[in-house]
Amino acid sequence: METKQVVVIIATGEGKSLLFILPCILPDARVTILVLPLVSLRGDLLRRVRELGIDHLVWAPGEQQDAPLVFVTVEAACTEQFRTYAHKLAATQDLGRIVFDEAYLTITASDYR
Repeated sequence: METKQVVVIIATGEGKSLLFILPCILPDARVTILVLPLVSLRGDLLRRVRELGIDHLVWAPGEQQDAPLVFVTVEAACTEQFRTYAHKLAATQDLGRIVFDEAYLTITASDYR
């Protein structure tokens, strides 16, 4: 299967979240991993997916469960445990996409964590 990478740049409030939320509610959707740099963003997105009734998981070290949408912090995504988790999803062809929300923060913020 050929894989393609896509970079999407859309202004705040223009619907970027639909790009990773919508696939999670489609039949036979594979797992979406959402990497978030800010805890405040995670809280807002968690509230929204709960309101929409979307099955999700906030990844923590040692986590083995899957859900259509997996939230992970930047710090946790860099760990060996998370890489093992993501590799397992990829090996079983359960991983659909990895999305970096607000990725510019990890590149441009000189005092970022």
